[in-house]
Amino acid sequence: MDGATWRNVFNAEDMPHALTTWQNAILTAQPLTFEYRIRGQADGKYRWFLCKAKPCWNDQGQIKHWAATITDVEELVNARHEAIAAKNHIRGILSSSSKPFVRTKGKSSGWLI
Repeated sequence: MDGATWRNVFNAEDMPHALTTWQNAILTAQPLTFEYRIRGQADGKYRWFLCKAKPCWNDQGQIKHWAATITDVEELVNARHEAIAAKNHIRGILSSSSKPFVRTKGKSSGWLI
């Protein structure tokens, strides 16, 4: 894929980070890992993907090529966002309550108000 094609596939918000990450990996010859969104050809919707890549070396110690995996992690990213939202919701409930919450232990462990 050429640069113009990648710009049409990547979510515009993710493109700067993706380019910087790849350029840094190429300059430092270090493995990379990052998440980004790609537009699907069939429906035009973006999905989250995880890219992992590492350089492969020839006998002269030069980079021969890069080996990469790209994994669809849409469900994982959505679950992560839902967990963060739930945690923030619970924190909001706990911080706005005028009654103290007490953790109980034993057979019927839980929270008392």
